[in-house]
Amino acid sequence: MRFVYPDIEHVFETGGEAVPTLVLENAALLQALLTDVTGQIAGDAGRAVLSQGDKILGFDKHAELLDRFVPFEINRRSLLTKAASILEKTAVAGEHYLRTVSLLGEMQRFLQDLAFESLPGDACFSKLEIGALIKAAGLEFLAEHTSLCEQLLDYFELVTALERPKLFITLNLRALLNDTEAELFLDSVLLHKYNVCMIEVMDLPRLSRESRLVVDRDLCLIS
Repeated sequence: MRFVYPDIEHVFETGGEAVPTLVLENAALLQALLTDVTGQIAGDAGRAVLSQGDKILGFDKHAELLDRFVPFEINRRSLLTKAASILEKTAVAGEHYLRTVSLLGEMQRFLQDLAFESLPGDACFSKLEIGALIKAAGLEFLAEHTSLCEQLLDYFELVTALERPKLFITLNLRALLNDTEAELFLDSVLLHKYNVCMIEVMDLPRLSRESRLVVDRDLCLIS
């Protein structure tokens, strides 16, 4: 994927041999870029451009800005909604269909027995369907890792598999990682071909697997 912002004469490209990093020391430019990106993710128009090959991609479907890492929440609503939808489709397809019908029938009979014993009048359960049961079960993905990098990589894998490949824009992630952790993280990002662009406000020691551009306070570009 390619990420371009018109006020910065540079193309940030993922999928190569290095992870693109943008160090923005100019506060006004940083604010303008983040406002543009977050607005487009929310569905508004903007100036930043995201593309793949010759195709322009919408930020709302193909990009995420990650700016909160402590704690990092892997169970985001959009991801859980997609996972529940996939489970529902699987439950009513192929070999699972008869088991699903049998389970719903047994649950229907059980609830009607409970209602007959406990409630006056006749009761029915109009929303008894497999999708509702999956949502009621409290679907979550386990987040057992103590490492922030492992949590992020798990999240990238889930989003890529359940939704689509996206550009993950991280904000000030390096401030939370030592150099060894950061190197291993970038190695894994490149190995799995995740689309990641890192935005930082401090020019920390450079890593071997990153491609860095610094925009200083005077808007000079340093590569």
